[in-house]
Amino acid sequence: ERSGPLRLGDLAAAEGIAPSTLTRLVAVLEELGYVQRFADPKDARASTLTITPKGHETLERLRAEGTALLTQSLMGLTPEQRAALATALPALEQLAEDPATQRAR
Repeated sequence: ERSGPLRLGDLAAAEGIAPSTLTRLVAVLEELGYVQRFADPKDARASTLTITPKGHETLERLRAEGTALLTQSLMGLTPEQRAALATALPALEQLAEDPATQRAR
């Protein structure tokens, strides 16, 4: 969603999965109406993938639910534990970055 329309091969590489695996996943997501495939105007053999409004709404809902669950879990920690997590955030953010960026460091 954040990268905009992507070719399937580019998405497979970005996610670190085999193109054949991605093709099967995309077929299911497309059937459910979460993504839409379009012919790539630059390459007739390839297609690009875009998220549909339904897919976007579902992602937003899942993100909101995840945030609510995380907030609830954090509230169960002691103030000292929350402070320790806050101190660790820069390292955690670095770990969450793109794996290709991590290899370059």
